[in-house]
Amino acid sequence: MTTSGTLRRLRHVCAFVAACCFFIPGYIFASEVTIITHGYDGNVNGWISGMAGRTPLYSRFPGTNFTTYTITLTTDGNNNYFYQWQRTNSAPATTDSGEIIVKLDWSQMAGGSGTYNISTIDVATIASYVLLQTNAITDLGGHALAEFPVHLIGHSRGGSLVSEISHRLATNGVWVDHLTTLDPHPLNNDGFFDPLTVTDASVKKFANVLFHDNYWEDSNFYPYGETVAGSYSRYLTSLSGGYSSAHSDVHLWYHGTIDWRVPAGDTEASITSTERNSWWVAYEQKGTNAGFEYSLIGGSNRLSSNQPLGPGTPAIRDGYNQRWDLGAGNVNNRTALGTNNGTWASLIKFNRLDANPVVQG
Repeated sequence: MTTSGTLRRLRHVCAFVAACCFFIPGYIFASEVTIITHGYDGNVNGWISGMAGRTPLYSRFPGTNFTTYTITLTTDGNNNYFYQWQRTNSAPATTDSGEIIVKLDWSQMAGGSGTYNISTIDVATIASYVLLQTNAITDLGGHALAEFPVHLIGHSRGGSLVSEISHRLATNGVWVDHLTTLDPHPLNNDGFFDPLTVTDASVKKFANVLFHDNYWEDSNFYPYGETVAGSYSRYLTSLSGGYSSAHSDVHLWYHGTIDWRVPAGDTEASITSTERNSWWVAYEQKGTNAGFEYSLIGGSNRLSSNQPLGPGTPAIRDGYNQRWDLGAGNVNNRTALGTNNGTWASLIKFNRLDANPVVQG
């Protein structure tokens, strides 16, 4: 990543969030890893590829080139797990943005016809292992994906998966900058009773998560999601059109906060002018002031006390870590860790006390 790319990353007022800036001669890596994953009977070939493809076209994306990886997790059914990675676009060291987008594919274990149905607890174990290994992806020159600020995005069972990945990272002393759950639905947990024997991880926001936003609906049509205490939990009530399924429309709603076109398509369904006018409240400005806005790329104010749905509803700052006074006060809204190896104490927030730029080196 070039010096100019690094300075763009410093546009966030007062706080520069970085999970662990590391240096390779000639380049600075201090950008975000955005990890997007699916739920039951899903894969990365549809809406996830659509979301990954539109992210670099977001209006505030900090550069012109980027890296996309597909990481595929598999099993032989005998408690042996494997991963493969494949890159498209440029290698990280050659991009001006330093941004990395990961499509996390666990379709072989996510349930559905002809696949295993394995708990998200087990899937998170191998996924977090890959994120933590310094030799997992040779492109990174001996560094791990978890050394970047991490933004985890998961839909349905994937919401359970990314929550548990954040937990596994926590037990290794690694901060997660941003956790986004989209209509999270862990199988046979959190009050859900599903006709399958597997039990997924509960959806929680652990002490290492800086900001958690949750977008959910309970249309009473199976499946549906849940609210999550300690997050900015945005209840979606006006979902119609799109997929004609409120559960799937949640990830389409989030896609619409990245892709502002009319119509905006994720390769499987589209947001027309009808959805653009009805899915978002006035504060959210038809999706341009919501959702992805609160990522590091979006750069919006996560400490805002604004309540998009009005008085008595969740405020944006409700999703900010208040276990410690990181800017949102002290109200313990995080789940404590049962264990913490503390082997990798990573940086999460760096406050500049003056206006001088941070100089490389």
